Amino acid sequence: MKTFVIYVDTSDKSVKSAKRTQNIFKNNLNIDVSLFKGIDTDKVWQTFIDSNFNILDIKRFGAGSIDAEIATFFSHYNLWIKCLQLDTPILILEHDAILNNTKIDLSILENFKGDLLNLGEPNWGSFYYGNFKSEWLSKKSGVSKRAICKNKHDTYQIWNTADGLCHCDTLWLFGAHSYLLNPTGASKLVEATKKGILPADVYIRNGLLDIYDYLPHPVKQLEEFTLIQRWKK
Repeated sequence: MKTFVIYVDTSDKSVKSAKRTQNIFKNNLNIDVSLFKGIDTDKVWQTFIDSNFNILDIKRFGAGSIDAEIATFFSHYNLWIKCLQLDTPILILEHDAILNNTKIDLSILENFKGDLLNLGEPNWGSFYYGNFKSEWLSKKSGVSKRAICKNKHDTYQIWNTADGLCHCDTLWLFGAHSYLLNPTGASKLVEATKKGILPADVYIRNGLLDIYDYLPHPVKQLEEFTLIQRWKK
């Protein structure tokens, strides 16, 4: 298993944060993490033009800076390509990924044969949207395969449906800061770009490939700064 942390070389904060992630995984899990240079927002539009990709749904962009959202997608995309080139599982981290207090059984990662194993705690952290309580809180520890929601509603509004709350908060990663990707999953992610792209954590979605979760999620984001969101932290 190879491990990479995405960083932006034009941001001192990103470089510093990525090196901290390197040290955390090395010191606590003895995992060697290689720095992986992400796409800079200043260059992203030329990258997008050269790719000949289309936007799958423009309404799904804009939660943060669109430039940064597309740059993040390409940073992950380049690692999917690398996974195929290496023909080996890779653990993909973002520059602000840190460990929770949960211990990681490395044998689970080494023996994982599915498409994608998510280690990252969803970005909302508290798991609450008003009265919405995520089903993650009641799941057993271990590896859990995500189910596909068959309810008819706007899947982007899972906690505000006509029939009440829907526990389909498993459709996307809701944060692509830590996941183990096998070549089978990388192949599916790359192939689907022919239909169009989305922000990385929305593009990586259930149904496109099989997503599993390592529970409780052992990795979270240390949100000290942001290169995507338009507002100040």
